[in-house]
Amino acid sequence: MIHSVGVVFDLGKMVDTDGDGVSDKREKCPATPANIEVDMLGCPLDTDGDGVADYLDDCPTEAGTSATNGCPDADGDGVKDADDACPSVKGLKSMDGCPDSDGDGIADKDDNCPNLAGVKSNNGCPEIK
Repeated sequence: MIHSVGVVFDLGKMVDTDGDGVSDKREKCPATPANIEVDMLGCPLDTDGDGVADYLDDCPTEAGTSATNGCPDADGDGVKDADDACPSVKGLKSMDGCPDSDGDGIADKDDNCPNLAGVKSNNGCPEIK
């Protein structure tokens, strides 16, 4: 009859639940999606430091907001500058970032009477009867 007793140590093997190469012990972002480049703490890279991870950032080298998928929005209207027809004036998303002061559905930049509600056929001015 032979008896034996042994002890097994698991030295050097790290547990990495999300598979990003950073051990769970050091991990600060445990649910990083697969195949996303991460920093030393296991968090997705954010090159421009705007709080939007590069893999979700449409403009990873320019600081922006989460509302504009990481792209700049100089006037703060929620339309990224690259898509904003009036990037230096706060406007409406429905007007491609341009204001419509009189609410007639014609952007001020295209409205000959921006302070009087009008019709498109009259370039934003009221119809004359």
